[in-house]
Order: sequence, then C-alpha cells, then structure tokens
Amino acid sequence: MITHRLALIAGVATALAVVPAAAAAGAGQGGYTTIDVPGATATFTVGVNDAGVVVGWYTDSHGVNQGFIDRGGVFTTVDDPHAGTAAGQGTFLGFISDQGVMAGYYVTQSGADHGFIDQGGVFTTVNDPHAGTAAGQGTVPVGITNSGVIAGSYIDAGNVSHGFIDRGGVFTTLSDPNAGTASGQGTAAQGISNTGVIVGTYVDSSGGQHGFELSPSR
Repeated sequence: MITHRLALIAGVATALAVVPAAAAAGAGQGGYTTIDVPGATATFTVGVNDAGVVVGWYTDSHGVNQGFIDRGGVFTTVDDPHAGTAAGQGTFLGFISDQGVMAGYYVTQSGADHGFIDQGGVFTTVNDPHAGTAAGQGTVPVGITNSGVIAGSYIDAGNVSHGFIDRGGVFTTLSDPNAGTASGQGTAAQGISNTGVIVGTYVDSSGGQHGFELSPSR
C-alpha cells in the first residue's frame, strides 16, 4: 500500500541512493554528523541543497511534528499555519531547492494531508484538485525544480495513489500504466530532477511494488 508519509520517506531514500555512486571517489574522506533538533523526541533529516542547508521534521514532546531548517547547526522551526496541533499532526518538511524554496506537507485536525511551498516564510498551499479530503488522503509534494515545477503524489477519495506535476497551478496526473487501480494501489511520484525526469513507485493489481522512471515529453 502506498501512503503519503511512506511515499515521502521513500522519495528521500530514492534521492539519497545516488549519493554513494557520486561520492565513491571520495570514499573514506567523509564523516557522519548526528543531527538532533534540541528538545525533539525524534529527528528526521530528509533534504539538503547544494549549499548544505538541511531540512526535515521533528517530533516534539507532545507528539506533534514540526518542520525544521538546519544551517550549520543553527535550527529554525517551520510550521505551516494551517497544520493541526494534536499528536501525529503538524508540518513535514521534505525538500529545499538551491534557491531556498522548500516543499512539504501538513496534516490538519481532520487527518487530511495538504502540500505546501514555503518561499521565504510565505506559505502557499498545494492541493491537487483530484485529491481526497478524508483522513489519510490528500496531496504531498516531493520536489520542485529550479524553474518552479512541482512534483508529488495525491491519494484520491477511493484511496488510490497518483503522481502529479504542478506547473504554475496547472496539474497533470501521472499514473503508471502498470499500476493497480484499487484501494492501496496506484502510482507515487517520489522525486524530480531539474531536467524534468520523475522517479517513483507503483503498486500493481497483485500488490507488487515496482520503481519507475518517467522522462519528460519532447
């Protein structure tokens, strides 16, 4: 089954999967640095730009999730103003571009997911028009190109997952032709490159999970 939260985490894993190959020549020269937001019960680092600015989310002592930015060990909390404030709700920050534009999603009091873009502290909600509005449904952006194209996934009212591309508010649905169409199945976009290549996962009608790569149309 594809869920928004798992899709976002898996999308981060997809992005990180390219790091070992790229860094192979420098193997043994790096080091691990633990990142813990002060006072958090759990910290999740899921995005980094070329300037080394790290983003993610943390869970506070009340079980509420909040986004954060880590600039060289200096932490800034990021909370979408529409996010719920009960345990399991809150703001999940998952991506930052080289220009500092951030993308993520928030969970409301009803349990629905809504995407957002944060540009210098100005939040813009991103909701695919086909997304469901019940708990566990909604919209989750997973990346934004330097030119402002947003990619992500949404879960519809039938609990089927679909990828999407948002070009200036014009949404295009992405559904792998091999994906199943029943509840818990479908397509999840999990990353987009600056050239428009999208990667993700689909669940087929038998429940099998498969990766995919979608090249932009010429």
